[in-house]
Amino acid sequence: MVNDRNSFIFRLLSTLFIILVINFFLPRMMPGDPFSTTSADEVGEDIIVMTEEQHLYYINYYGT
Repeated sequence: MVNDRNSFIFRLLSTLFIILVINFFLPRMMPGDPFSTTSADEVGEDIIVMTEEQHLYYINYYGT
């Protein structure tokens, strides 16, 4: 009975750890810059929805 509970808790914690690790690393491994590729109609085409001044402000503010 205690062994089953320990096994359940171990599986629960290991699953939670795996989900958190994937959630942390997946966005960091994705290519692209969110400020320069805000939206596009075709692959490689950027549609600018902010001015150059706004772009530089956000880059300096967020440090990317």
